Amino acid sequence: MEQKLLQKESIELHDLFQKKDEAVFVRAVGGMGKTTMLEMYTQKWAKRQLGLNFPLNFIFFFSCREINQMYGSIKSIEDLFKRKYPDIFNKMALKDLEPVADKVLLVVDGLDELQDVYECSQKKPNKNGSLTPFQIVFDLINTQGHILKGHKSIACGRPKACDFLKKKISDLKASNRKVIKIKTVEVCGFKEEDVEKYIHKFFNGNIEKISRVKEIIRSSHNLKVMSTVPVFAWVICNVYSEDLITKPLNTCTELYMYACLVFLRKHLQGVCEKGYDNLLEMLKDGNVIECIYSLMTLSVKTYMQNQVLFSEDEVRQLKCPVHLEQTGLIVKYNRGEMREPIYQYKHLVLQEFLTGLYLCVTKGISSYLTNRELSSCAPVIFGIRRLLRENEFFIKFFQRLSNLHTTKLTIFRRISQPYRTWVFNKYLTRNTLEIPDCMIGSNSLCIDTSIPECQEFMTSLYEGRLKIECPFSTVRIESDLRGVDLRNAVFLVNHLNLKLKIPEIMMDTDCLIIDTTIPECNRWAKFLMESKSMIVDLPFTKAYFECRNVDLDLACFLTKYLNLTLRIPNTMYGNDALFVHTNDYECIDFIEIVHTVKPKVECPFSKVEVSSNYNAESLIRGLQVFLKHLNLELKVPNCMIGPDAMIINTDLPECRRHLKAAHDLHLKPVYPVSSIKIQSDVTRPKDIEHIEYIIDSLNLVLKVPHCMISTESMIINTDIESCRGLINFIYYSKLPVECIHSTAEVQGRLSKDEPIKVSTFLEMMNLQLKI
Repeated sequence: MEQKLLQKESIELHDLFQKKDEAVFVRAVGGMGKTTMLEMYTQKWAKRQLGLNFPLNFIFFFSCREINQMYGSIKSIEDLFKRKYPDIFNKMALKDLEPVADKVLLVVDGLDELQDVYECSQKKPNKNGSLTPFQIVFDLINTQGHILKGHKSIACGRPKACDFLKKKISDLKASNRKVIKIKTVEVCGFKEEDVEKYIHKFFNGNIEKISRVKEIIRSSHNLKVMSTVPVFAWVICNVYSEDLITKPLNTCTELYMYACLVFLRKHLQGVCEKGYDNLLEMLKDGNVIECIYSLMTLSVKTYMQNQVLFSEDEVRQLKCPVHLEQTGLIVKYNRGEMREPIYQYKHLVLQEFLTGLYLCVTKGISSYLTNRELSSCAPVIFGIRRLLRENEFFIKFFQRLSNLHTTKLTIFRRISQPYRTWVFNKYLTRNTLEIPDCMIGSNSLCIDTSIPECQEFMTSLYEGRLKIECPFSTVRIESDLRGVDLRNAVFLVNHLNLKLKIPEIMMDTDCLIIDTTIPECNRWAKFLMESKSMIVDLPFTKAYFECRNVDLDLACFLTKYLNLTLRIPNTMYGNDALFVHTNDYECIDFIEIVHTVKPKVECPFSKVEVSSNYNAESLIRGLQVFLKHLNLELKVPNCMIGPDAMIINTDLPECRRHLKAAHDLHLKPVYPVSSIKIQSDVTRPKDIEHIEYIIDSLNLVLKVPHCMISTESMIINTDIESCRGLINFIYYSKLPVECIHSTAEVQGRLSKDEPIKVSTFLEMMNLQLKI
């Protein structure tokens, strides 16, 4: 069984492998930082910094590059462990770990760099009994195999290689074999703040270069998107570290071309007699063109055979004027007991670019038409085709390489060159018209970048800006899109003039239901916000937001962009008024959307009640705008309506809530009478402040309770609550009261601080104490 982990935000490193996991496949396109992440994981484990919730006693790390170097000399997995970890396995055997196999994690990095990864799956061991690289890696990944049965594994690589190996593991479904639980983790690259950190670290505090590169990225949407891919960030920093290129680059193909030239310029300075003030000078140097041509030739021979490593003899046969290691694009290793030198491209993306460049220059594509690696080069090929129409510098660069290639052709190859050109152009024509089957839905185009063919097609389309035919007018988004994938998908939709299809799960009987916790809805909404695409005709004009902590930016965009009339959440419906629950997430989010966008709202009420659980200034401002936008009047509770005056009883929650809302939101409720009576003991400062606001803002008259009125004088009896409440209120507020008497009579006993309060009351009312 398989579980996909594709979250909005990057997972924490310690969650990469969890207690319930058996095999984890870490996949991403080239340059996303997969290897760096795995190395960090093992280092943190060694330092006991991961904080795992399960026991993990051993981690053994293997890279496919290392396994390629051992090809032909490994006859068992035991040999592999002895070669990689001699200090451990010269003293113990692999079977000694079997009792604790479930506490052992085997990590395999670089599945896409495994030599003959797709062909080796069909090969048997060599005649000398050695295992193929595929057999070695398969045994390491297979947690239910004969090697440390029950161990845990992490395998890492590009999507196509990951999916291929994952399928091989998943196919192990014999009845006597336990099905392996497979989890897939997608590496999403840098976030915006990570890009800035990387630039600062790359230039080691050089403020001038940091500022230059950051400004160039800031001024170009494409560079901003590409810089979220770690390898592109690395290339961008190298390319723009000097004032060699001043304009922003729009495609990866341009980026790779300039990267190759910048690397050559940097590394050839100590080899060639002269330096280069600019990149155009490099094109005039035949040795530079020879170097690039040699790199192209070596690249196509190795890449198309899925050969990651190449020997000293293969390098020497190219007869390059400069040893390729000195170009900065090739790195050297020593392999085996004889320390045999072996070489590899610094990064696979540069090898892909040089392979595509070779095929475009030579038109020698016929030998590779059935090669599965050709599809990986398609984006470069189509990108080069576009640059040959738009980029003057690239046209000169390409022409120099083409001229050099012509001088190297034999007579026979010169005669057959028109045929190769015809085959090459036919390949371009055929591929410009074909949308992968994985993107063909029942009635719309489907975008799912978790499928490598879809990802490669969209990259090719973006790089080449090709004209293609599409059988559909609508498109569905079926995977989370970020960075380069998102940019490519937006281009595809706009390029083909497609309309975005609304997921069925968002359709209710009479309105659009927007719940961004549902993946289909979230993907649709985010893509619409990024692309500003056309959508299929909305069947409704009303919408309802239904989720906790809704993405407010997203919600506000959708409301405004689609000109939606919002439906009030069910939780806000009262009997005869709208009720604002300030501790209800739907209510708060709805108020914030109305506050921000001021949309049309379908509201059947003219009055509102507000709960008292709010304090934040932002919420108060939002409520004020909300009530004004909906033209709502604050409802007066029934408990406050008396026959001849408004009744204030702060012991009643409804009354207290009403007073607080009127004060905090600066509202002026409409009362049926112009006077108020206090019928409770008012001692809380906030209550007093709220009552003062009501009296002042509405010019209300404070009336004396009936219990205090006699025929001759005012009666003061603090044993009666309404009397005590009025005296307390006057004492604290110092507000005047309407009174028909000039004398007052005190009845009952005064306790504690009541004498001073009564004295203040008499003074404020200008009353004489009757004896």
